[in-house]
Amino acid sequence: MKDYPTLWQRKTMWAALTACFLVVLVVIVAAVIWAGASIVSFLQPILIPVAIAAILAYLLDPLVTKMSRGTLTRTKAIALLFAIGFFALGGLAAWLAPTISVQSANFARQIPAYTERARNYIVDLIYRFDQTFGLVGAGQTKSASKSLTNFLIGPGPSLSPHRQGMANPAGSAQPTAPPTQVISPIQPKLSNAERQRIQAYVEKQMPKLQEALPTLLARLWDILKTSIGGFLGATGFLLSLILVPVYLFFLLKEKPRIEERWTDYLPLRASPLKNEVADVILQINSYVVAYFRGQLLVCLIDGILIGTSDLTAELGISGQIDHPKVVEAYDAVGAACRANGKALGMGGVYDKENASRYIKSGARMVLSGSDHNYILAGAKARSETLRAVV
Repeated sequence: MKDYPTLWQRKTMWAALTACFLVVLVVIVAAVIWAGASIVSFLQPILIPVAIAAILAYLLDPLVTKMSRGTLTRTKAIALLFAIGFFALGGLAAWLAPTISVQSANFARQIPAYTERARNYIVDLIYRFDQTFGLVGAGQTKSASKSLTNFLIGPGPSLSPHRQGMANPAGSAQPTAPPTQVISPIQPKLSNAERQRIQAYVEKQMPKLQEALPTLLARLWDILKTSIGGFLGATGFLLSLILVPVYLFFLLKEKPRIEERWTDYLPLRASPLKNEVADVILQINSYVVAYFRGQLLVCLIDGILIGTSDLTAELGISGQIDHPKVVEAYDAVGAACRANGKALGMGGVYDKENASRYIKSGARMVLSGSDHNYILAGAKARSETLRAVV
């Protein structure tokens, strides 16, 4: 008995125990994830306003900090920013309300026409499907691929009966002209019999639709309430959005104190590990802030205009618009504009060679000159004309 368990048995038992504990670990991780997702879903009415306020605080904090550097305190700067925001939203609402009212009235007047158009489209779709696959009545026998192609893009071009009946006699030496394709005629309108047949089929399917529609709508509403409602329901979730300005005011006002003391709330004792974790979180936070602010700036920018003369002065090569540094700057900025779907502008380049080079680099908004150049050119031309007369 001393030979048991053998080496192979010990390895087998160890592998079995390892597999069992791995399964238990996976179950624990899945349970934690499920519990966390359930808690987050349950607390959505509280967490989503906080998240919205945090994102807005990330974006507005530089502006508040700059405003508070002068005579304004941070609280007054935030209050002024809120007042500007509320007045802007009020003006936007006052501007949009009449437009929405007019558009709604126009839409209401067009509803009968839209309904008629939709009905005709649906009837035409059913008719084409019936002619292709025989949904309502007996259809033509066709291959599946040909039937599907005809249903999606319509029947292909066909030869006219007159051309199909024409053929050269056997042994004729005259060359035959290649057959020409004739555009297929427009499908005729539905006859009364076809319309009645389709209407009977639709009426036959209506009870099933009427039975399934309430259940489908109820399920969609339940999913919507579950996904956004949380424990307050959809109405409570909408009402909770009123708290976004409150959270935003608090985050903006307390931001300096939060930056100073947020490490005190880390669930770690004072140690090098805590300092390292804090540094990692700060790095992640800086990247998140840069991302959100960068995305906001990219959304607000339509294009970038390079003032070539100013650029050469900044680079210490004043007036050298064909310098390699300028060419490199146009190439780099042009690539960035193309990657982000923005327009590249060129100013201060008026000769043909350099203008052609930078336009090929991607410049699409071109300044062809300035007002003082045009005035000087006109004055010079007029002076030369008068001198020639004298």
